[in-house]
Amino acid sequence: MRALALLALVGGAVAGSGPGASTGEPVVSSVSAGPGAAVAFPCAKGTYVLSFYDAHTARVTVATGALSADAVLKGVDTAIAAKQAVPAVPADVVVKKAASGWTVAYGSIATTVTASPAGLVFSHTHTSGAGKAATVGEAKPMEWTVASTPQASSTEFFPAHDDTVGWYGAGMKYNFNHKGTNISVVKDEPSNAPFVIYAKQQGAASSVAGIYTNTWLTGAYDFRDAGYAQLSHGFDKPAGQGVQYVDRFIIFGATQDGNAFRGIYDTYTQLTGRPFMIPLYGLGLGDSNCYHNGRHDNDSTSVLTIADEYNKRHLPAGWLLFNDGYGCGIGQGDAVFPLDLDVSAKVSAGLNARGFVAGMWSSTGLRNFSALVKGGIRVGKTDVAWVGNNDLRYAFDSVQEVATGIEQDSESRRFIYTCEGWAGTQKNAVMWTGDNIGSWEYQAMQLQYYMNAMMSGMAHISGDIDGIYGGSADGETYMRDLQMKSMMTAFMTMTGGPRTRRSSRTHSLSSSRVLRGRTSTLRCASRRISTPCRARRMRRGTHRCARCSKSSSPPATRCCSPTTRTRRPSS
Repeated sequence: MRALALLALVGGAVAGSGPGASTGEPVVSSVSAGPGAAVAFPCAKGTYVLSFYDAHTARVTVATGALSADAVLKGVDTAIAAKQAVPAVPADVVVKKAASGWTVAYGSIATTVTASPAGLVFSHTHTSGAGKAATVGEAKPMEWTVASTPQASSTEFFPAHDDTVGWYGAGMKYNFNHKGTNISVVKDEPSNAPFVIYAKQQGAASSVAGIYTNTWLTGAYDFRDAGYAQLSHGFDKPAGQGVQYVDRFIIFGATQDGNAFRGIYDTYTQLTGRPFMIPLYGLGLGDSNCYHNGRHDNDSTSVLTIADEYNKRHLPAGWLLFNDGYGCGIGQGDAVFPLDLDVSAKVSAGLNARGFVAGMWSSTGLRNFSALVKGGIRVGKTDVAWVGNNDLRYAFDSVQEVATGIEQDSESRRFIYTCEGWAGTQKNAVMWTGDNIGSWEYQAMQLQYYMNAMMSGMAHISGDIDGIYGGSADGETYMRDLQMKSMMTAFMTMTGGPRTRRSSRTHSLSSSRVLRGRTSTLRCASRRISTPCRARRMRRGTHRCARCSKSSSPPATRCCSPTTRTRRPSS
């Protein structure tokens, strides 16, 4: 067990809706968990533990039963050991008696613990190096219900929800600000996360903090009440233990250059896992389809002709999945749902020779994944039918299994798409929005999804270009969505959906508006012609264009500055 600075608030018997507290004098003692101090208070239903992850992060853990701080944290840490171990910090806790409770100081945080018949209230004040103070605390004592079923839950109440307060994050959510809404934090497509940003603006001063509930259980965050926001989660129950607990981190972050958010995400990703670095090929467009079907003569090697088309048209792409579809196998011939390792290796080598990387999709788990990776597979896509088939821990572990398989059996970095992420999934995968319907509304929705996902520590996020259903007949929504996603760290087109002509190779090629070209008017002294830009294999709008020349037909390829017309969507 690592060393921690600890304040234990241990059981007693006072009635109340929450874990009621008496105001007996605290007893300071050492803790077996490591150097530190523990202060004991009598409580009705269980044990409070206040600890400090670092000088800028407070942690409040509440467990059922009269337990020691050591026992509580060992139980909690057992549940999160698979995420990332919490490093040791030196203990230097100062505890002082206050009029209605106690103050506990460590590092840059001073926590006020207020005792009442209904329970204890924690308020954390963080003072930055510049002397600016930010405060995040409970509006009233935590409430909980204790049961032997998963319905056992806890609710924590945070301060007044007025116009100066904003709440953000919790995964891919459809709000720019959660204020006034009630959201579920569940195992879902798209990804959720038990992490929110609290921001309160008061003139030139502001309070910003991240609130992370360390749990594998779902919850509900209610921001509708003007008096307080409610964060509710089930009580976790570590394997082999009868204790139930809720565990929250209040993360202020070490302020760097006046940017509190940077420090908050630095600490949050220390706790749950640093975002992975996308391999170079992952920055290119991904094309996902099924080729072992009637449309492609049940021949997975047909994907090689698609790669040739990308190269012929100078379209920038990085990777191709060639078995994306329920019941779609890898092979040649009429076998049902085959997995031919030789065909997979042949396709992988062929794509690699053409400058692409091969990937595979799965709705059923990993079959012979080690052999597939050794044969050239470098990208994984985990479908909801697989990772959504059990609880959140199962979804997390499944994605981790793919990441480990890629890195153990190749020299490549992990690169995975998944649709059911949680706290910590950012270290393994790109979170994508799942099966969507292409439209202008879809593009507007994504902006809100992406903002909250990024505010939840999800560094790499995306959605299928123009969805996998719907979309405009003229390809305009496809083009605009492609333009937006080309500015992100990962983007993918799903060409195996209900519409067959749904890719950067087939959409609006006549006008060359997609990916390579935007219709441009090129000017010169001798004449004026209109021609699409010819893009080299670049992503972000860098074009090589035909320049006017009296002596060349067609015009010689030179650099130019195209004048581009864009069409806005109608309101």
